[in-house]
Amino acid sequence: MGMARVRHTATLLENGRVLVVGGAGMAGATAELYDPVTNAWMKTGSPREGRQDHTATLLKDGRILVVGGVDSRGTSLASAEIYDPVTGSWSGVDTLAMRLARTEHTATLLADGRVLVTGNKQGVEGAESVEIFDPSTHKWSSAASMHNKRSMHAAVLLKTGHVLVSGGYHDYERILKEAELYDPATGIWRAAGEMKLPRYEHSLTLLLNGEVLAIAGIGSPEAQTSSEIFSP
Repeated sequence: MGMARVRHTATLLENGRVLVVGGAGMAGATAELYDPVTNAWMKTGSPREGRQDHTATLLKDGRILVVGGVDSRGTSLASAEIYDPVTGSWSGVDTLAMRLARTEHTATLLADGRVLVTGNKQGVEGAESVEIFDPSTHKWSSAASMHNKRSMHAAVLLKTGHVLVSGGYHDYERILKEAELYDPATGIWRAAGEMKLPRYEHSLTLLLNGEVLAIAGIGSPEAQTSSEIFSP
């Protein structure tokens, strides 16, 4: 790449290229594209605000929504930006700001095209709070809070249209085993059992049969090498 990066995002675009955004230090306010046809990296428009530990979500119209994170001074960001791969340009920041600054959160594309953002860094406001971005209006709205405060958790969209959220930190006091499901149709969260082991910074992957594979994470030596499956 053109710059060394850590704590960045990498998102597959509809045209087959990969958009890499942000990272620590000088990389925070830059973006690059990888083209698998030419096996080459190229520059693209720079985001308006430098950030790391953010999320990047492919919207249904092919644009990328980049949300939250922290700046080079370690300050959590409420801002969001949208990247247009057709023009290679960015828009947003102040006009797309969330209601709360967030980092260590998740962002999940819902079946209806909206984006569900959950959780926040522990010790600050809104670790259990939820916001939804509507790309048709470019507006954020509050949603029902999760049952648990969470940061560094994982989330995935199920084939049912529900969102599964699992694990994470709870006020830096307890690593969570608890999982919960969000129903976009009703706006309600409900408990979804517990993982076998508490874990955070793990991954959730939707399998072809509709089940979800939870892999590794931090929590105990066993959690770091283990995996388990959730059946909806």
